[in-house]
Amino acid sequence: MRRTARTLVTSVALLCAGHAAAEATDAAPDGAALYSSNECADCHERGETRPLGGLAQRYDVERLTRLLQTPPPGMPRFELSDAERHSLAEYLLATFP
Repeated sequence: MRRTARTLVTSVALLCAGHAAAEATDAAPDGAALYSSNECADCHERGETRPLGGLAQRYDVERLTRLLQTPPPGMPRFELSDAERHSLAEYLLATFP
């Protein structure tokens, strides 16, 4: 009986840990949604400013995340969390390599 109870407790603990990990992943910011909601394409895809192609040749994810923290002159600084900047940088590098 004790062994069965111990096995049950262990199983429940593992399920809860897996559920918490899934929730943390689900809560991660979506880079594509950030790109869209901040209207980045309005400038970068319509020729009003520097196109985004070739980003991976100039940046890695950490350098691009820092650039989003302190953008160059002419680019607005959006109020994003560190996690949002990181997710946006990952999206940009995957979409505009």
